[in-house]
Amino acid sequence: MLQRIAADADRLGVSLKSPLPEPELQDLLQAIRAEVGVEIPAEYVELLRFSNGLDTQCGYLCDLKSIGERHVDRWHMDTNSGVNEQDQFEIRYIPRERPKQATYLHLGYQGNMAEFLYDFATGEYRDVLLGHPDHPNNADRTLAGFLRYLVYREDKQKYE
Repeated sequence: MLQRIAADADRLGVSLKSPLPEPELQDLLQAIRAEVGVEIPAEYVELLRFSNGLDTQCGYLCDLKSIGERHVDRWHMDTNSGVNEQDQFEIRYIPRERPKQATYLHLGYQGNMAEFLYDFATGEYRDVLLGHPDHPNNADRTLAGFLRYLVYREDKQKYE
């Protein structure tokens, strides 16, 4: 699947990112595991070995560092935003005393209306409207099906 995406990348408007060197990838995975308490799914790690994030005509998947950072923002922090002393609005985060129990891992966005996520309970990769993680738009929720949906905008087995 990944080789086909790479071969079709220019035609489809897909931008693949350089993979991290293996030692850097392992260090970042270990840091996310130790500091954030998240295990990145093994099959997704294989995708990261091929492309550390990707951009498509329909959205993007974050690089590994951004995945870890967004997980912290979503489950470990609260916002305390407001106007600062210079009369400018700023977003501020404060750590929660007890992080929320993570139910999914944020992987990227489709514009400003949907997000891509991995559901810890089901092991599914989903494209969901913001705020509605239980109502996925994609039918095939395997990683291969999710990539077909994201890159080719299809839920068919054509690219297997």
